[in-house]
Amino acid sequence: MLTVPLKAWNECKSLTSQYYAKMATAKKDGKKLAWVGAGIPSDLLRAFDVVPIFGEPFGAMCTWSNLSDELQEEVENRGYGRSFCAYCRSFLGAYFKNKSPFGTLPEADFLAGSKGACNDHLALYVEFHHLTGKPLFILDEPIAPGEVKEYHLEYVERNFEKFIDFMEWITGKKIDVEEFCKTIILARKNRILWDKVLSFSKNRPAPLNFKSQLTLMMPAIVLKGTQQAIDFYERLIEELEERTSHGIAAKDEEKYRLMWDNIPMWFHMPLFNDLENRGVVIVISPYTAMLGAEMPSSFRQDENSKKLLQWKDPTNLKEAVLEMANIYLES
Repeated sequence: MLTVPLKAWNECKSLTSQYYAKMATAKKDGKKLAWVGAGIPSDLLRAFDVVPIFGEPFGAMCTWSNLSDELQEEVENRGYGRSFCAYCRSFLGAYFKNKSPFGTLPEADFLAGSKGACNDHLALYVEFHHLTGKPLFILDEPIAPGEVKEYHLEYVERNFEKFIDFMEWITGKKIDVEEFCKTIILARKNRILWDKVLSFSKNRPAPLNFKSQLTLMMPAIVLKGTQQAIDFYERLIEELEERTSHGIAAKDEEKYRLMWDNIPMWFHMPLFNDLENRGVVIVISPYTAMLGAEMPSSFRQDENSKKLLQWKDPTNLKEAVLEMANIYLES
């Protein structure tokens, strides 16, 4: 079975490296920097020109950089339990040791956590608030099981409006509505393109495996809502079309095709190599699919929810906030 390295691989790593480099220089560049959880919309932060450090990708990066053992040991020595999420312990350890994969840990101007994420991640930003005294915003994104109602949408909209007020206070500037609408539209396109990327793994042999998806998804997270991400994924799709038409596979042997459920074991990534050496290729996972538009929208099949959450390109602030609330409730 024919297999060759992805051409897009180096570009993806370069984009991700450039993003993390901006974290290190944010203060020098006169930008605000925030420590935030994954439930905080990066497209909204981008509208205020804020550079975010997302706790979950940061924790994974600490593992890739062989820092997590040292950082988590520091946290445990300070009395935090091992039942506390490893992402959170790595981020806390980076704070206590002032150490990160890109040098010293850049100081935050403010903190933001979301109730839509797990309890540990919410607790992390509350703990950071106690330790640093930095302003904290908690975005209340409640779960809406079953059919989405108007009051669900209105409640989430109000919370996003409060977050915008907080951001205007923190940054000292009003939101750029035109830029915000543009960012929301690009973020939507980003999600659709990512779905297209993942769809190529339906082919036999799959031109893309789960381990590759974990790297290729980074622009969809850290550059969501930018033209950079759109351009990258359009080029990646062209390459995947070429690979599919020539039968180029992710691995040279594909006996079995599996789905991986939940978070990958960042501390033991060689597991995927072991599986692939036995002809096992992981072709899809909810962990990567959740970044698209297709999987989240599949959770809302009743007609009322579909009608309420129907996408419309925003042209003003109210419509942009509504679409952000739609995206949250969709999933």
